[in-house]
Amino acid sequence: MRKHLLVLSCGALLIAACSSSDGGESSPTTTVALTSAVDADGRVLFAETVNAFVLNTVVELGEDGLDPQGAIHDAFKRVYPSLSFDGYAIEADGGSNISFWTTELDDHDVAAAENPVIVAVATEQVDGECFGSAVYGYPLPTEYFHAHDLIECTAFAVWEQLYIELT
Repeated sequence: MRKHLLVLSCGALLIAACSSSDGGESSPTTTVALTSAVDADGRVLFAETVNAFVLNTVVELGEDGLDPQGAIHDAFKRVYPSLSFDGYAIEADGGSNISFWTTELDDHDVAAAENPVIVAVATEQVDGECFGSAVYGYPLPTEYFHAHDLIECTAFAVWEQLYIELT
């Protein structure tokens, strides 16, 4: 588990180092590095790269990154225009979409230190392999989690694994 988290954190440094500093469009280097995660048809080849981009962008955006209709969606579509950005119960399928969810550990209660904010994402590659990841924490998510052997390739399934780990 620790090895996966370290790899994901190093990915954050790589992407941050390549990002534009003015908050504008991605630099050509970033776009090439990130879009190489998809094939010529715009389908996902490297789901871990897509997930790392989404979660690192959420952390970088802070509170603005929590709204699935807001800044995270816009940043995702700038880099991955061919992929669909879907809700937590929509299965990521065939490398054409991601499943995304912002919630709390207990979604019937307000966020707090014991009820952290969770952003979960699941992405399936064209070869059928699914990768699920999340960031969590309070007041904003900053801790990384890597899901294993998901029953279905959804953000909900990622949340379920994280829920079991944290409770």
